[in-house]
Amino acid sequence: MTESKKPMAHNSLAIEDDAPDLTESPWAEKLAAAPVVPGRSGWQSRINDVLRAWLARR
Repeated sequence: MTESKKPMAHNSLAIEDDAPDLTESPWAEKLAAAPVVPGRSGWQSRINDVLRAWLARR
């Protein structure tokens, strides 16, 4: 059986987390400077076009 290495908080609102607060420096600056890249190369638009063409032939 494995045990948690972190002590359990008695207050249910108290959450201990290892994740950094991304609203604080230097994370906020890094996130603001990151380029926004569209995901998946427009696959939804391409599949919609293919499906519309298929429906038009039927």
